[in-house]
Amino acid sequence: MAEEDKTQLFGDPEAVAALKPPYLVIVDGPHKGARFPLAEGQNTIGRLDECHIILDDQSVSRKHAALQFSAQGWSVQDLGSKNGTFVNGAPIEEAVVIGHKDLIRTGIYTLRLITQEIPAEEEMEVPLEEMAEWGTVMADEGGGEAGKKLEGDTGKMGVPPPEEGGPPPGKEITSPHSPLEEQDTGKEDAGVGLSAKFKWLPKARVWVLAAVLFAVVLAAGLYFYWEFVLSPPGKVPPKTPPVATQPSEPQAIPLGPPEPPKPKTIPVFLDCVANPFPAVVKFQEKELGKTPLKVNVELVPQESYEIEATFDMPELQEKYTDRLHFSVTPEQTVATLLFHAPIGTIKVAGLPRDVSFYLEGYFEYNKFQGKPVKVQNLVLNKPIYVPFGRYILELREPKPIGETGQFVESIIYRREFILQEDQPSYLLDVSEANLKEFPAEIRSLPLGADVFIDNVKLGQTPFVGNVPVGKHLLTLRKEGYFETTQEIATDINAPFKTEITLKTSPAGEKINAAKSLINQGLYEQALQILADALSLTPTPGETAETEYLLGTIYLRLQDFSKAQGYFEQAQTNESFKYWAKLGLANTLAEQQMMEQALIPLVEVLLNAKEEAILKEAHNTLRKISPLRSVVYIQSDPAGAVLYLNDKKLAQVTPVLLHDVGLGSYKIRLAKPGYQPLDLNINLTINQFNPVLAKLKPLPQ
Repeated sequence: MAEEDKTQLFGDPEAVAALKPPYLVIVDGPHKGARFPLAEGQNTIGRLDECHIILDDQSVSRKHAALQFSAQGWSVQDLGSKNGTFVNGAPIEEAVVIGHKDLIRTGIYTLRLITQEIPAEEEMEVPLEEMAEWGTVMADEGGGEAGKKLEGDTGKMGVPPPEEGGPPPGKEITSPHSPLEEQDTGKEDAGVGLSAKFKWLPKARVWVLAAVLFAVVLAAGLYFYWEFVLSPPGKVPPKTPPVATQPSEPQAIPLGPPEPPKPKTIPVFLDCVANPFPAVVKFQEKELGKTPLKVNVELVPQESYEIEATFDMPELQEKYTDRLHFSVTPEQTVATLLFHAPIGTIKVAGLPRDVSFYLEGYFEYNKFQGKPVKVQNLVLNKPIYVPFGRYILELREPKPIGETGQFVESIIYRREFILQEDQPSYLLDVSEANLKEFPAEIRSLPLGADVFIDNVKLGQTPFVGNVPVGKHLLTLRKEGYFETTQEIATDINAPFKTEITLKTSPAGEKINAAKSLINQGLYEQALQILADALSLTPTPGETAETEYLLGTIYLRLQDFSKAQGYFEQAQTNESFKYWAKLGLANTLAEQQMMEQALIPLVEVLLNAKEEAILKEAHNTLRKISPLRSVVYIQSDPAGAVLYLNDKKLAQVTPVLLHDVGLGSYKIRLAKPGYQPLDLNINLTINQFNPVLAKLKPLPQ
């Protein structure tokens, strides 16, 4: 009875039929008509699963033959198989070039190389004369003696020698069901049957095989006689448990190239850290946990991976996901991954009772779609994490609607702010008293106008401060400009901002026109306009500003006498006092009167508050004393004797020391009835150092 064929073919028959050349097709043997696609390079034929063309029969060696495509075309080579490889009926020992429709014999299979599209009947056609020349094959049982090639075989298979009447002395091989496998059937005429089945073999070889079988049978008989007949009494021969035979798994003949081997992986620790607060990490569709965490995974070196961390902001019902791409080297054992989210904080330090907290956010990553939310379960001083962006914050409290008993939430506090990288936090601290006022920011063009709320002066523009909630009358007053008034009204604590352009008087208009001409260097025209301004009955402030501008023009025209006169007149007005003194210092410095110029300059440096005046004063100091420093020493009470580096000076305080080089100086102040005072100062280039010393009286 023939052995059961365990080979099964898998795949779509339509896909197989649609296969395009080049390919191999089985034209004789099991699974006739099966096609195998060929790839460039080497295509291995054999029984092993790693072969490109798998033929599941014991007559085929594990790696039987190789079909190679190169620049010279297709070639086939035997890989040391047991039964040999034949091309068009002839055995091959080395690589042989083959072409379209050539036949290849491996074991019981005959395959044809197809490199061009031809009809199916022509593809499967096998000449009878070719089939007559094929020899039989024996089963390759893994390299045993029965699978070796018979020695002395020459010529083509199937051609009997004249003197023997049998097959030629070629590569004679047996079929898979060899008579050697039937030696244990118990037939008494086994030797006869062997001679009958091998009647075409040389007689000497038959006798050798018969002698080997006889020796095996004799040895087996002696063993059983010793074990079961001559064994001591009571010895029970061991029972051999029956071996359950399981049917072999069906072997598939693949119809395509084999799958590439899986890449080698290495174990790597992922060290995950998140900022500004812990996040949940997900990798390869699997949640790993919450940061900070270290988890070991298997990774392929140099391959790119994506990992993500999700930041949950429950107060805003918002989530942000940060994704990273990374790879590892073959030597790497730890991959450090830092996740960062554009997230800031809102901290609430204090709130009035019975108020609701509302936020509307326009996130940095979604600026055009606002997200309003009512913050629940608020905990004071606990950070609320929110994305960077612009926010509108509102506090609301319930207010009754008439006498209906119904309530509506009314806004009592409102703020707008921005959270970003350089300003990531916002502090909210609101009390009941804060709800009774609102922040106001009032500016004027030009600045310096007096600010009145309900006829009460609060300061000068730019004004920043708190104003009581309700209706108010805002008034701005500045000399040379018309008084401006407007009503402001707000019933909630919300920022109020306004910028008011002041209208000028007739003299003020002339002054502004003269300023523009001075900036252009048109001094003569400016002098004419300023003369007109003085004839329009200007206010005291407008008069002082006109005098200061006249002094500036004459200083630039090098008319120092007139410039000094106008600056001295302008300094009598408090609004232009320090600007005029600074102009006077520059006038004296232009005349190389440096010591006299330092007196008004030091007064400006000591007493002026306006930033623009102080900046201009330091520029004047660098012009007067470019490489030396100036030291002003004043004592309380005045009249103290001054020692500089233990050298007594003739002057008593206040003393102005100029042209002082850089270095360290020791100062001693002494006055009868007071304790001496010792000081140390360090001077650099072009530095103004005021020293204001208070002397202590001697104990009585």
